[in-house]
Amino acid sequence: TSGAGVMNQHPLGEAVKLATGFGLEVIPRKGNSRLWQDLLERTTYVPYPYLPSNLDYELEYHSDKGGHWDDQSFLLRVAGNIVAAWPLTFSESEGKRAITSCGSELLPPLFSASAPDSTKKKAVKRCYDFLEHIARRLDVKEFRSSELFLGAPGLGDWYMEGAHRGAVCDIRHDLYLNTQQPIEDIAKGFRSTSNQSIRQAADLWRYAILPSADANSSSVWKEFEDLHLNVAGRKTRSEKSWRLQRDAIATGTGMLVYLRDDANRMVGGGFFEFSKTEANYSVAAYDRALFGKPVGHLVQWVAIQEFVKRGIEWYRIGGYPLATDKPVPTEKELSIGLFKKGFASHVFPRFILKHSISAVLATAS
Repeated sequence: TSGAGVMNQHPLGEAVKLATGFGLEVIPRKGNSRLWQDLLERTTYVPYPYLPSNLDYELEYHSDKGGHWDDQSFLLRVAGNIVAAWPLTFSESEGKRAITSCGSELLPPLFSASAPDSTKKKAVKRCYDFLEHIARRLDVKEFRSSELFLGAPGLGDWYMEGAHRGAVCDIRHDLYLNTQQPIEDIAKGFRSTSNQSIRQAADLWRYAILPSADANSSSVWKEFEDLHLNVAGRKTRSEKSWRLQRDAIATGTGMLVYLRDDANRMVGGGFFEFSKTEANYSVAAYDRALFGKPVGHLVQWVAIQEFVKRGIEWYRIGGYPLATDKPVPTEKELSIGLFKKGFASHVFPRFILKHSISAVLATAS
């Protein structure tokens, strides 16, 4: 079967058939959202990218840019038990095919807490065998994957198996805040200037959180959309992508922290998403006329207090770009990273593996 056949002729059925041929018993995410959510509930730590709401959003965001996108995300089953969730996407854009997790680096399977180590290792090997086969069929010369922070130090089976197969590692840096401590101790860890800015902002603006008892919640979200549009100066995203984030709030995996001035005008806001263990700073918009004032500081502080109340373990504030990164970050990106670092308690490495299919080594024993 040609690569075009895999992409265009019933790709879901084709991928399921191929996965079975590599000893993987799989259940598509499509049509089985409840099973996916049940698996996430049975894991020790859930990085936010595995959330169904995030996967749906990312798929919409990238597919809106054009091309053919096919969500092939699977649940893996062993001996009748669902043991892992694997976000997997095949795409073709501008003549280039790719294997990703909804447009970002491919994520490894996320295993349930009860899955034995031997089961994990065997499943990871079979997933790699399946990927390498699919990549050759699609004529994908290389793909990138990323092993995320899972609440504890150490490298996992995905990284080690990839390294044994010849993958090359690049390192990026992510900012996290440990939210498993009293809020007073968290504040002590901030820069003194950050705490000063929070106090100043609290005197200037009122804050609120969506979801709330506000009967006009839909209009609040629309205000945030409009603010983002005004700040960006153009429409950067589809209506569906905005609706998916609003739906995340309705289903309990997202929230909007927003500020109003004395005239009741929304002057800033940040949308955050979260699993049972990890929160993420997703998108924000702040009135350009207030540039240089601490609007963002108050939004962060309110969100952090909410994460502590909810018992969320870690808050991923975002990436921390360095001037030595490739490609070189812009001055704006460096400045944003510096702002975020003022709230972080930890900087963790994020390992990006580049898998070159033409240079794949023999499977490690």
